Amino acid sequence: MGKLNLKIEKYPPTSLFWENYVKTLKNWSFFYLPDWYVPFTGPIKEAYMEVFEEKIFIPVLERRFPPFFRQVESGPFGGYGGILGDTESINDSTLDFVVRRLYEKARYVYITIHPDYSDKRLIELYKKYFKKQELSTHIIDLTRKEDDIFSSFTETKKRNIKRAIKEKLYVKEVNSEYAIRKYYLMYLDSLRRWNAKQIFKLSFFNKLLSSDPASLYMVQFHGDYVAGAIILKGQNEAIYWHGAAFQRYFQLRPNDLLHWEIMKRLKSQDISIYNMGSSNNMEGVERFKKGYGGMDKKYLFFVKQ
Repeated sequence: MGKLNLKIEKYPPTSLFWENYVKTLKNWSFFYLPDWYVPFTGPIKEAYMEVFEEKIFIPVLERRFPPFFRQVESGPFGGYGGILGDTESINDSTLDFVVRRLYEKARYVYITIHPDYSDKRLIELYKKYFKKQELSTHIIDLTRKEDDIFSSFTETKKRNIKRAIKEKLYVKEVNSEYAIRKYYLMYLDSLRRWNAKQIFKLSFFNKLLSSDPASLYMVQFHGDYVAGAIILKGQNEAIYWHGAAFQRYFQLRPNDLLHWEIMKRLKSQDISIYNMGSSNNMEGVERFKKGYGGMDKKYLFFVKQ
């Protein structure tokens, strides 16, 4: 790879510069913050932000599998990332160099782009080096009146919400050690239901939820927690990143109520977009999210394998 005389700086998640730099962006996402990367760090995982010419940057999670290879992700585990900042001020050859440098960083490279990302020149460069995949998310517009949002739900969704209210379920934002542990147990229960492999430990949820823009909303029934969701807030957008529930309470429809209450509370905080995230081709999850009447929105995932 040819070299350019670029100023390149590297910052760890503990650097205040990373957070402050991200928050200069218009409509910044939680997934760009160091708070998203800190919970993933460990003996073989390093998180950092590279800054080029003090104008563009890349948040990165790098995993080392010694002695064989490395894996690099920007926007890991359902997040968004990629090359961010003032890309329009960077000339073609420099931007090509930065994309190619990212491509050559590791044997495996994964980049997930925010649905609202609009720099077509950079997207074409990604396509030049990486394989492109298309994913979709569900977007709820919270700038509408509350009654208009509710009226856009399917009749089944409205009925389920009313049933949950009648059963005296209610939703609260929590952050206690007990609540996080209960959420973790819901996660394990969900894994058994999905016959899926465990990815996150209790310590991961504790670290993530220590961040101010990260919130845990839980549904209570007769004083016990029965369902929950982790919401990650950016400047104007909140993202439903993760959810879990005890199967034995499904008939009470706690999740239907949960997201309606989350929408109302986000709206009261002047959040304009509720991004419900990808359903990962799970038909039941897809159907559940579509019940809220949101707009399907495509976004891009680039892969080097």
